[in-house]
Amino acid sequence: MRTVSGLVLGGLMVLVAACATTPAAPPGFNVTGTWTGTWNYADPTVGSGDVRAILEQEGDQVSGRFEVSGSSVNHTNKMYGSVFGNEIRLLMPATGTLTVRGDQITGTINGLNVAHLTLKKQ
Repeated sequence: MRTVSGLVLGGLMVLVAACATTPAAPPGFNVTGTWTGTWNYADPTVGSGDVRAILEQEGDQVSGRFEVSGSSVNHTNKMYGSVFGNEIRLLMPATGTLTVRGDQITGTINGLNVAHLTLKKQ
């Protein structure tokens, strides 16, 4: 009976160890700095313009602000997000996914109107 209990306990320990998650690898990039570019709503008749992002990255967390100007808006928003692979997943001011490729960021923000943006590192 002790052998069976030992085998069951050993099997459970192996199963628990196999289910444990390993910490994610640090991002392969750092977006800290100033980025400038353009934005446009999915429906271009609603608006478009310029955007400047001032970002800080610590590990897989990104924060900063978007300074947005254009035909229908002129404001500054704080932003927060997380890095996964080569993406920034926005949590605020709205959800969205931005893709980082070298010195360029492109993606979509899902605010009141869906907006596309393209940024280049300064």
